[in-house]
Amino acid sequence: MTIRRILFSIIALAAPIAALAAARSGDVPELLVRVKGTLNLVIAVLLVIATLVFIWGVILFITSAGDPSKHADGRQYMIWGIVALAVIAAAWAVANVIIAYFFGVDASNTKSIQKIENITPIPKEPTLR
Repeated sequence: MTIRRILFSIIALAAPIAALAAARSGDVPELLVRVKGTLNLVIAVLLVIATLVFIWGVILFITSAGDPSKHADGRQYMIWGIVALAVIAAAWAVANVIIAYFFGVDASNTKSIQKIENITPIPKEPTLR
């Protein structure tokens, strides 16, 4: 039973990769813009969640009323919220640098991209001579 689940997971994860491999050369810039837009959306949601964890820790810390266990719990939530914010910000920065450096997508605007040159288009039909 677990082997079936593992195989299904592998196939489910490999399907988008196969779809990306089938993209034509003209679709690459549009695909990169979509990936960058999705990445920015996911990062924004994660930043909100990490901020809420930090705020929850502050609330627990303030309302502990001398209870050492609640005080320690609030402190841990604050620490992990700050760590999460730092890791998410670093991951966002690294991803933007990689996308901008290797693929030419502008880091400030997902709509403007540089033209990717030296890509030979894939022929639609094989030509027989």
